[in-house]
Amino acid sequence: MTDMLHDGMIHLRQQMRAFAARMVTYRRGTSSVALLATPGLTRFWRDTTGQMEVWTQMKDWVLDAADLILDGQAVDPQESDEIIDIQDGVTRIYRVATPAGDEQPWREIDEGALRIHTVLSEKT
Repeated sequence: MTDMLHDGMIHLRQQMRAFAARMVTYRRGTSSVALLATPGLTRFWRDTTGQMEVWTQMKDWVLDAADLILDGQAVDPQESDEIIDIQDGVTRIYRVATPAGDEQPWREIDEGALRIHTVLSEKT
């Protein structure tokens, strides 16, 4: 029996990659790889004082884990890695970052796809 939800999720990711992704550079130190990534946003909520709600918004990038190869090795994203996005002559460098104290800076969203959380660190 076909798993329609799974098939639909895979189809959606393929469509996002085909129509919304753009070429970026993923960099760790002196190693880098050009790959397709789809930009997005995630909001995180935290109750810091019991009386105040704090929202954090992060720029996310969805990419195929199989494309994240540095120096011939498949790698997982790490804090302080960078995603370099050049659009209309403007270079934006996003630093991979943890959204909250106990969360990792990325999550697997389906078989083979990663959502990487970042913050803008430089714009030129």
